[in-house]
Amino acid sequence: MLALGLGAFFLSWLWDNNFRIANKLAPHDLPFEQGLIAHFPLRNSLKEVRPNGTKLLSPHPPDYRSFGLYLQGGPEDHLQFIDWDQYFKGQQLTLAFWVKYPKLDTRINQYFNLFWEGDTGDKDRPRLSLWYNPKLAIWHQSLAQRQGYNLPWSWSRRQALVVTLDGPGLLSSLYVNGQQQGQIELEDRGWPSANNLFFAQGFSPATGLPGIYGEITLWNRVLNPKEIEDLYLHQEKRINQFLGLRWALWGIWGLGVLGWVGLAARLAWEWQSQRASKVLRWVQSHLFQPEPGSKP
Repeated sequence: MLALGLGAFFLSWLWDNNFRIANKLAPHDLPFEQGLIAHFPLRNSLKEVRPNGTKLLSPHPPDYRSFGLYLQGGPEDHLQFIDWDQYFKGQQLTLAFWVKYPKLDTRINQYFNLFWEGDTGDKDRPRLSLWYNPKLAIWHQSLAQRQGYNLPWSWSRRQALVVTLDGPGLLSSLYVNGQQQGQIELEDRGWPSANNLFFAQGFSPATGLPGIYGEITLWNRVLNPKEIEDLYLHQEKRINQFLGLRWALWGIWGLGVLGWVGLAARLAWEWQSQRASKVLRWVQSHLFQPEPGSKP
């Protein structure tokens, strides 16, 4: 009985902690860390891998799914990089993250925000932002809400996005799945201030893009195209490794459950057999006893 109890406890613990075990076995390392500001895997925590004071804030209780953090895109369901102006003071930036989002109704002619960086006192004029419109099937990137461009958009289950910003000419590039897709330069030098960085938080009339966000990473330098491609390949390898680890742990749990089901079935069968044997003996002893004086 002690062995059965310990086995039940182990299976219960493995089921509750398979995500955490796989999370620790899957490495958090990056292919390069020069200029790294922050790295948030977002698999089961808002914490940074290498704490240096940077913090993410989610007004809504965190909902972790499929290796990332699920955000509904509502006014109180977003991510905020607090004290952003204390950590990003230069004119060079690389922001990388991936997003897994559902297919939205293509009849919706609305811009959904993936991220925006700017001053909370002037939300209608974000400094750096990225949007997507399902009806127009486009990505839209803008600088200071004055210069912008559209790119054809095609849906996929998960897309890795990298946005770079290079001063003093304020040149920004967008990479999707490791490949450069667009570039924009702010023609005038009127560069607004920024005190916050938001993910999936739109503002009227837009809203945030609902989906699962993961691997938010920031550098205070511009990664070159080769580094961005290597980052994408490294990220995909890590996600596939993580998926494999989770399936392996689920497999162990499943085999354990099957073993317990088999054991329960065996015990039930033996119990039924013993019960049937007792009933048969009772019937034989009470219904088929010879009458007194009769010959056997």
